[in-house]
Parts: sequence; C-alpha cells; structure tokens
Amino acid sequence: MNYRDVVRGYLPDPNVVAQDLQAQLKENLNITLNIEVMESGAFLAAADAGQLQGLHMLGWGADYPDQTNFLGYHFGAGASQQFGDKFEDITEALTQGAQLASDSEREPFYTAANNAIRTHVR
Repeated sequence: MNYRDVVRGYLPDPNVVAQDLQAQLKENLNITLNIEVMESGAFLAAADAGQLQGLHMLGWGADYPDQTNFLGYHFGAGASQQFGDKFEDITEALTQGAQLASDSEREPFYTAANNAIRTHVR
C-alpha cells in the first residue's frame, strides 16, 4: 500500500492508519500488506497517471459542494488515469448532467453515471 506522509483533515495520522489497515488485513484475511511511504509529489504524480498498484491512501475534499466536483473530477472526460479507463456511458452522463441547472433535471444523469460506474468496477 502506497501513501504519502501528509496530514489532512480526513487523515490526521497516515502512518497509524496504514499500520492499522496492515494489521486488520493480516488478522482478518491473512493478507500481508507491504507499506511504502512515498514522497508527496511522486505519489501524486503516480496516482494521477494511474501507476499505483494495489491499495493506496489518497483522499478528496470538496472544493465546492456539487456532483461535478466529485464525479466529474474523478470519472469525467478530463479526469486523470487514477481510476483507470474512461467509459463513454459515464463521461457522457456526467457531461450532460453538468450542463443543467436544477437538481431535478440533473438527477437522472448522475444516477446513470453512478450506475455505469458500478457496472465497470472489476
């Protein structure tokens, strides 16, 4: 498991969290997890390029409270490779939803995007 040793509001002590995850996986599932702390810039570049294998700890905090700041950023047409390949059923639904103003108009598109994400999870 890769992570950067950077304190965030959602991850106040990454070292402790990594060690706890390691212990839980070993105890409950007999999975041996090797921990690798990476320099922050190298870690973010590798995550953005989709080069991190296995587990990694990287959070996301809202820049503004809207679906486009989460779904569009991570799964939209311009998203990084962090979550792998892009799929047209996801990107198209997100693009269409982002162009509308009211939540009720946007809801079917974000529902479709969420369902498509579930479909493509391997």
